[in-house]
Amino acid sequence: MWHVKIALLVAVLFLGIVSEAFPVQAAVSLIPSTNIAPIDSNTEIDSGLTIGINGAYPASLTEGGLCFLSTAMNLRQVKFNMIVPSGSPFGTFNVQLFASSGTFGTSCQPTGSSLVTSQDIVIGPISGDTPFFSFSSYIDLQAHTTYAVSIRLVSCVKCDSSNYWYLQYAQTDFSITSNIYYWNNPYAVGLQHSKLKYEIDGSPIIQLKTKFGSLTVRNQQQTNNFAVYANETIMFNVTGLELQQGKYIFNAVSYGNGTFIVKFVGGGPFTVTTLGTASYLGSFEQISYSSVTSGPLVINYNFIPCIPLFNLLPVFAVILLMVPLATTLYAKKELSRNTRYAISAVLLTAIVIIVWFSAIPAIANLVAGASIC
Repeated sequence: MWHVKIALLVAVLFLGIVSEAFPVQAAVSLIPSTNIAPIDSNTEIDSGLTIGINGAYPASLTEGGLCFLSTAMNLRQVKFNMIVPSGSPFGTFNVQLFASSGTFGTSCQPTGSSLVTSQDIVIGPISGDTPFFSFSSYIDLQAHTTYAVSIRLVSCVKCDSSNYWYLQYAQTDFSITSNIYYWNNPYAVGLQHSKLKYEIDGSPIIQLKTKFGSLTVRNQQQTNNFAVYANETIMFNVTGLELQQGKYIFNAVSYGNGTFIVKFVGGGPFTVTTLGTASYLGSFEQISYSSVTSGPLVINYNFIPCIPLFNLLPVFAVILLMVPLATTLYAKKELSRNTRYAISAVLLTAIVIIVWFSAIPAIANLVAGASIC
């Protein structure tokens, strides 16, 4: 039983080294709120708009959409409803948001270029709701404003006169005040009182304000904590979350009536995009604005230029511990091939694998915290 005791002792020692070397940092704040709320939707179906019968965009009948009246929200996700009336089409779609022109309910349609585009989703056979199309960056929808939202077939492997989709909608309910449109090179308007079966969702617009300026959050963010101090400084503690988060994206507005300061406590970012002045001051990144400005603020931790060797010593210690252990096990295996020893070796291997996988998030935290040499 000596080998079992050694295996358990090594596992405990290994776990102790990992827990000391790689303390896991918990995120206690999530901004903006992950509570998603509907902006507009429709569940009725009685008709279908043909999509993909002529191939992909910019061919005609490759995009369909509708106008909606917005509340003040961040746009988060959109889904539609589709079926396949013919063949086995297969193609790539995205969702795009536009400003609108025309009259809501009768002749509303997109105008200008897309305000924001979702990620692509591949769709083949389908009979029901699409997956949600989400957006990598937030866009603020203004209250009491009419927008147009479209689903567009951007490419296809198989879509023609024998293989196409229907985009489901309703047109017989006269209580519907919206109208649909479709791409006919250019856009054409569908019937009045028509609305796609769809759902468009958002989340509250998060804005942090001081008397010297404001930050509007443009992506979902994890922090240990954040605060607005009495001296009008906004502080985010992101220690240990740098690599996990990657980027913190804002729109920063400085009123020009004083120095607007934003601090990020943690490792130094790889790049900072700002109209202000950025500098790393030992344990935090400070961005200062002293004039009237409005523009993006992007704190980018996605690349770490260097890691102090000292911070990697626990990793080297673990590796050095495993080498003689592996050598000993191999030698023992050659000398004795009994069942008890085989079970012990398997048990030890499983413990090591479990410990390593449990340490992965903490290892990322270690690297993030070591981003400044």
